[in-house]
Amino acid sequence: MAKLTKEIAIDTTKEVLRRAFLPNALLVPLLILLHWIIISIWFAYNYDHQNIITHIIVGLLGGSFTILTFFFWGLRRFLIKAYLIIHYNIINLWLHPFCKNMADKILNNDLLDELEMGENGIVREWVNYLNEKSKTLPKIIQRIIKMVLRKVGYSDDLAYKIKLIVNKDTDEIAHLISDELSYRLIAASNRVVPAKIIYLIPINIILIILLWVFF
Repeated sequence: MAKLTKEIAIDTTKEVLRRAFLPNALLVPLLILLHWIIISIWFAYNYDHQNIITHIIVGLLGGSFTILTFFFWGLRRFLIKAYLIIHYNIINLWLHPFCKNMADKILNNDLLDELEMGENGIVREWVNYLNEKSKTLPKIIQRIIKMVLRKVGYSDDLAYKIKLIVNKDTDEIAHLISDELSYRLIAASNRVVPAKIIYLIPINIILIILLWVFF
């Protein structure tokens, strides 16, 4: 298994900026600008026919609400894409040895019953391990990892799944742990910014339609 090097960390940071940050840094302002253009056209045609209260309402809906909507939508897209890059470039370098070591401990030291107990669950062991290992990474990667780890659930049915493996093979247990931890981490990256933020986009569109129809 390859080891994490400074070059890998730097290349991953560059990839996160190029493939995750830059596209959203371009797309989000563009979408906001398009909404502002529509609002500006409305103001151009209706400014003299509406009172100050209407101007404020339209400005807030078309300005602040649009900025918040697309900022959080872009942040969600960025975090999901960025974490996937970090996961496959860096996290996997630590995940597989951790899972192999954990599988060996489970079989050789009868550790499974202990790991089923709340504070010492396998998932929590991994989160603590990853927090420690990531301290040497660039700041932007550290922050993304920490944000994702805060959303990882600790309900640990992993120990129960391991008990169902009849042949107690180390590689099979390690593979099971790896798949489960990967799934939880990737799922957690999708929860940092709730998916419900997506519903605000059609709400923005509906508000603009109502703006033209009723004002």
